[in-house]
Order: sequence, then structure tokens, then C-alpha cells
Amino acid sequence: MPDERSPRLPRRRLLAAAGAATAAIAAGAAVIPRLPVRHWWQDVTGACGDPGPIPPTSGSQVAYGSFRSSAVPGVDVGYALAFPQGHRLGEPLPVAVMLPGRGGTANDTMRWSCFPDFLAEAIATGTVRPFGLASVDAGDSYWHRRTSGEDRMTMLIRDFLPRIADRHGLGRELPRAVVGWSMGGYGAILAGEEHPGAFVGIAVASAAIFRSYEEMLNGPGDAFDSATDFVRHDVFAKTDHLTGTPVRIDCGTADPFYTNDRSFAEALPDPPSGRWFKGVMSRIRGASSTGTGRIPGRRARAGAVRAQVPLVSWIVLPPSTTINVPVT
Repeated sequence: MPDERSPRLPRRRLLAAAGAATAAIAAGAAVIPRLPVRHWWQDVTGACGDPGPIPPTSGSQVAYGSFRSSAVPGVDVGYALAFPQGHRLGEPLPVAVMLPGRGGTANDTMRWSCFPDFLAEAIATGTVRPFGLASVDAGDSYWHRRTSGEDRMTMLIRDFLPRIADRHGLGRELPRAVVGWSMGGYGAILAGEEHPGAFVGIAVASAAIFRSYEEMLNGPGDAFDSATDFVRHDVFAKTDHLTGTPVRIDCGTADPFYTNDRSFAEALPDPPSGRWFKGVMSRIRGASSTGTGRIPGRRARAGAVRAQVPLVSWIVLPPSTTINVPVT
């Protein structure tokens, strides 16, 4: 059971806190290819919004590791954990589980997202109570079972969640929220729909979701094995499974998933929290435009959080505050 330094968080407060940091940094490479000229045009026209400040390094304890899962055959699955200052590794805490975008790793996510720093900033202001962070490698199989035999969703639910609870105290008899961006946003929604009770809330940014198999074929082309596979994992068809589950959705109006994200928000049985804002959430990974897979430098990171400015108020708002999605 938690001690007095790790109080039980109401689920909406955990979601609000996780969503705040997600909205402030969430960005991941979109699965739809983007040409460098498009980034340049978005910068010139102001479609990306203004750069936002990156919090100073917080000194949060971060641990890295890997494990083997029969659901991801033949590879080591990496993970990263972060504990806020004043809380030791292994101390029971609520946890926000972060699902990276396509091809994203837990190591990279914990470093370039600045999520631990945004969280530390919110804790320091008294906006949220402390909770831990956990991320796991995403691969590129779209968080469901594929004909290749890979099944990152089973890895997440069956292997990763018990591992971080039993070995590290994260989410052990305490709330878990799931957050994600781009492909990870789709995975977070799918996890909530397919595994009721696993997470107390869902926060996504620029969720890479599609309305039809044909639409997906015109985008990444390989997110689903077939039309039947798409129907089986269509998040639009299972929104009723999220009844009673707090959901937060953020997306920039310049993002290719804006229309679908907005439609999904309108289809939810309960009004979600979140915001539509001027911006695009595709700048955080240099690999999205350069193909190098390298972690972007300070200038690229600053560009990645351009969408942050309209949302940074979420970090300083009371955790119980709700911002309805339908905004201009």
C-alpha cells in the first residue's frame, strides 16, 4: 500500500496531469510521410504556432531496461521508468504509461519528450501530486496482433504492466493512465477499448486513427494486414467501450489527423477533455523528415513543442479542471 508520500490519485486528476504533460510535449512522427518542404511551409505560414519553452532539466530518476516477450518474438523490448524527485526507485506510485509513436523507443521517448521535466514543473507548482512514468518500445506494428506474430498490445497488457507493478511499484494497487501520440495515441485508445479496467483514463495527442481501411492504404499503407484486420481493431466502432472512462484528446489544426481526431471526439459517449489548437504535432522526431533516426538537437526540439504554447496553461491549471474539446 502507498505511504503518505504517494497518495492515491483520483482518476480524473491522474488523467488531467498526464494529459497536461502529453499536450505540452506530445508530438511524435506522424505515420503519413511528410516532406521537408511541408515543414518549411508550415513554419513560414505560422501553421506550427509559436515555439514554447522547455522546462529545465528536473533531475528525475530515470531507469532503463529490457525484457523478452513471446508476443514480440526475436527482439529485446526496451522500457524506461521515471520517478519524480523525492521518490525512490521502486516506491509505489500511480503511473502514466506512455506509448510512443511509430518506431519510437522508450529510451528516446523519455529523453526527447521532456515528459519528466514537465511533470516535475507541475509537481513543483502544486498543480499535481507525484506519479511515475513508464514507457515501452513501440515498434511499428500498430499495437495489435499482426500476421507476423507480433502483438505489442499483448506485450503491454500481459507482460509490461505486471512487470512495472511487481518489480518497480508503478501502478501496484494504484491508478494507471495511458497516454500516447500518433501511433501510440491509437494504441492508447485501443488499449482502453479492449481492456476495460486496465487504465483509469486515456490521454492522446494527434492520435493516428483512420476511418476506413482504404484511407489507411492511402496513408502508411501497412498499419493493418487486411480490411478484416482493420474492422477488428477499428476504434471508431468501439467507442461505447469507453463509457465512464475519462478521455483527453489534443490535436493541432494543421495535423493530418485533425479531422479524424475531432470526429472521434464527437463519437465518444462522454464528452472528452482537450483542445484543438493552431499547430502540428509531427516535429519531435528528426526521423519523421530526415529519415536519419537521430534525436533532434535543441533547435529541432524547440520546433517540436511549438504546439505547446496554447496548451501550457494546462500545466498550471488545477488538476480537476476540465476543458471541453469543442473549441475554436
